[in-house]
Amino acid sequence: MANHTISKAFNFIFTYPIWRIEIDAENKLIAVETRNPDDTLPYFNVITFEGTYVLRDFKAIAKEWVLGGIQCKKLILKKIAHNS
Repeated sequence: MANHTISKAFNFIFTYPIWRIEIDAENKLIAVETRNPDDTLPYFNVITFEGTYVLRDFKAIAKEWVLGGIQCKKLILKKIAHNS
């Protein structure tokens, strides 16, 4: 088994628990979806690989919006439909 070392680049404390993380490696961005446990509304955050916030706690208008990804410096959101 190979030895692997993980270097700690930065440390963040988010307002709410992390729900999903997506990476835009080409542009060195990390997108993080967090959810408020009380009402389950999503909040979106974008930080650089260097540890600087680009977007912080952007609140979605409804619970159905989720983080779809991050590409070309664009946050991609998708809406989950509930079919009956």
